[in-house]
Amino acid sequence: MHVSMLSTSCAKVSGCREVIDKVVHVKIPTATTVAKFLRNTVAVLVVALTILGSILFVQVHNQTEQIQREAVIAKQVAAKAVANAIKAQETAAKGTSTSLCTSLDALAALQPPTGNSATNPSRAYEQQQHMILAGLAKDIKCPGA
Repeated sequence: MHVSMLSTSCAKVSGCREVIDKVVHVKIPTATTVAKFLRNTVAVLVVALTILGSILFVQVHNQTEQIQREAVIAKQVAAKAVANAIKAQETAAKGTSTSLCTSLDALAALQPPTGNSATNPSRAYEQQQHMILAGLAKDIKCPGA
């Protein structure tokens, strides 16, 4: 049926003419319109993927930097712990050395009984023991020895 025939038979029905005009004037997409739509859609997708890729790259980069910062902090904390342990050992060693030197100085101050070591073998033992203990303070480098 042709448009002009529809128009004449539609004259009796109200609003029919407007419907025919709308149907006749509907634009059917052409290949060029579809191609433009697809091109625009692809362009929007490329931009969106580029933005998402950039965001992902920045997040990975920031996480990598944070991991590196945390590693540096962990190394610093470990180094500080080692330094504190060494300092504690040195302090303990100094205290032990001081008390050992004090004891050795007190032993060196004691004099073995006098007497002939040839006639009294225990006297020889005591005199030899005193000589060794007095030399021990010098061996471990006690101050004043």
